Amino acid sequence: MIRKRRRSFISFRGNRRSFSRLCLLSLLAGFCVTLWTGWVNNRSDTNNYPLHTWVPTLGCYGLALPHQRTENPLAFPTVRSDSKSGFCLCYPNRIVKSVGCGHISVDCEVSCRDSRLDLSVVNVKSDLHIRRAHSAVAGSTVNRCMADVPRDKVSEAFSQFLHLTKIHHLRYVTPGSRTPEEDFVLQGRGMPLKSIRSIANGMRRFVNGAPDLPSDAFVGKGIVIVGGSGKRISTSYWVAIYSIRRVNKHIPIELWFPSDELPSCQQLLSLSRLGVNIQVFENLFSGEDYAVYGYMYKIIAITFSSFAEVLYMDADNVVLNCPEYLFKSQAYVNHGMLLWKDFWISSMAPDMLLLGIDFPNENVTHETGQVLVNKQVVWKTLLLACYMNSFPNLFYPLTVNYMGLGEKELLPVASIYFGLKYGLIRHGPDHVGVWTDRAVVFGNTMMQHDEQGRPIFLHANVGKWTRHIPADFNAYVRRWQSSMLHGNDIRRVIAEITGIDFERWIYDTVLQHRHEFNLFEPVWYETLDIGPLLDGMFVSDHIFQLNPRLELAQDLLIKGLLSY
Repeated sequence: MIRKRRRSFISFRGNRRSFSRLCLLSLLAGFCVTLWTGWVNNRSDTNNYPLHTWVPTLGCYGLALPHQRTENPLAFPTVRSDSKSGFCLCYPNRIVKSVGCGHISVDCEVSCRDSRLDLSVVNVKSDLHIRRAHSAVAGSTVNRCMADVPRDKVSEAFSQFLHLTKIHHLRYVTPGSRTPEEDFVLQGRGMPLKSIRSIANGMRRFVNGAPDLPSDAFVGKGIVIVGGSGKRISTSYWVAIYSIRRVNKHIPIELWFPSDELPSCQQLLSLSRLGVNIQVFENLFSGEDYAVYGYMYKIIAITFSSFAEVLYMDADNVVLNCPEYLFKSQAYVNHGMLLWKDFWISSMAPDMLLLGIDFPNENVTHETGQVLVNKQVVWKTLLLACYMNSFPNLFYPLTVNYMGLGEKELLPVASIYFGLKYGLIRHGPDHVGVWTDRAVVFGNTMMQHDEQGRPIFLHANVGKWTRHIPADFNAYVRRWQSSMLHGNDIRRVIAEITGIDFERWIYDTVLQHRHEFNLFEPVWYETLDIGPLLDGMFVSDHIFQLNPRLELAQDLLIKGLLSY
């Protein structure tokens, strides 16, 4: 029996189909090799973590914000550290070996290889999913669904103010800016006398024509906050409101927004459930041509809110205890206005003396993250502050330099113009943050006190609250670990006032309610397994601006960390 020879799969023998099979087999083999190589490389990346870099940070604190924040540093890896603070970043988003200044060199390749994987990461994917859901209902058209309209008498009072401001519009020439690089006061430059005379005449005519407080336009006591849609404050004002409602369920709250920064209707509904009334600046303006931006919003909200007595709070401020008793403070009752001290001495331009305005008592500046006013007592002061606020490029640099440039000195300056005294909390602020290798606090928050020296406010003036926090509290970086006046006892001090671990409460509140907050695409350092990374400042870096009468300045002098 003759057996037929079996044809090979790769036999050519003139068979075109066999040649096609050979080509197909070659392609499949190449594809499999590619897959195998990629799988091996991925296993190597995942198990051995060859991608690693050193990330320098701010403030001599290893878990502070990176110096370079624009691009993921893994794209430009550096293995060994210098003597500055920082951390090793391991692929894909793990922090290991965070150190302060003055450390020995850290080898990030070794640190990343030896470290164990930590899966306590921020759930970025769920954030992005919610972000799309929120954007579907955002926008100024639908957001008008729950905004209040100012009462007729309030709108009429604003119209009278604006009419008077436009009549006495100021013309002036400024001598320059107030930046660290160029400060016209330090350089000995002043305003032209022609401009001084024009400003003085305009202020005098405005004051002479200023309307009296309209009867029954403002009623009751309440808290006023200015919100917005920006990343810096869109989480902060929620934290502020929840801190108020933790200690007082009933005190009225007004939350003011520019019309193009209103929350969504879903968010407005949540705010309504918290007993928050929404006000829109453009509703107050009623179509009037009045350009408002930046710091200008604060004094307008204070003056034309619906309350007769106002506790204003910045959106990044929180209360430790029920603040309602502040309305009974003796200095407030006596003067109708209560202010708090800032870290710095007055930097008012001497030109203000020519306008009839002397330097403030004790040569202080004021920290207006919280302000208490009684309109019945200081109405004309508020109107004059609003008038000066209408010319921010003039009165902001005349009243304060770059250490707080804005509206913050207008209320005390307006009081001084009328020869009126105002209440000032005797206790200066504490600087709260983290202890560093510089033997001083890298601060992110100002702690302010009441008349008896008890802590009442924590104002996050550097580095704001964020919704990007780890899912596990063990990976959370506490922002209140030390302070200049209380040292490492600050957590105990805050706990004694609040009755709880207050920062843990804020963490839990953000974690529970962050679906209500505005959503933003997280940057690379907001997706790490540890966070949020801290921002801050050293007040001792500004010794020539620092008020030497403050308790914290005296403490620095005693410790030999400050000299004049």
